[in-house]
Amino acid sequence: MLLAVIMAAGCQPKPRVGYLAPEAIGPKGYQVDAGSGVIDTSFIRMSARQVKKGEETSKLLSALVEKGYILIALSIENTSGKTVIYKPNLTVLTNDAFDFLRPLDYTDLYSLDDMEGLEEIKGRFYDLDVTLRPGQRTAKLLIFRALSKNVKKINLQIDDLYVGTEPIRLTFPFYFKPEA
Repeated sequence: MLLAVIMAAGCQPKPRVGYLAPEAIGPKGYQVDAGSGVIDTSFIRMSARQVKKGEETSKLLSALVEKGYILIALSIENTSGKTVIYKPNLTVLTNDAFDFLRPLDYTDLYSLDDMEGLEEIKGRFYDLDVTLRPGQRTAKLLIFRALSKNVKKINLQIDDLYVGTEPIRLTFPFYFKPEA
């Protein structure tokens, strides 16, 4: 009996292997293009997709992906005649397991164990607010802790993206796609 308990305790299921894929249907102005969710309106063009294993060249970021962290490549283009302000701290990943994950900032990453190479990626991820004048574009990463197990539906929600003085909310819908 004791042997059965020890063996059962030592048997852990393999983590699910897969990635976040953009949903085919989303909010107004949303479409899927080349594996990215894209929101294209008269004032902003944004795209979001998960960085998969093997795509990242940084040793540190590759290690985070291997540990289950979610890296989202987010590009923002200001197509309006006003200034756009993106605040990464007002971005969140939510899902059907009730996770509420904010992106990690530089201080969060610094506090993780074994963060050798942090200086080399400093400008590659969204950490501080970004201001884009008309016609400007930016593309960086959002880094999130791992999702709960058995998640099927995920939303990348951006609250209070400012176009001029008007705050807007954008949502990128994803689903978990198991790898074959």
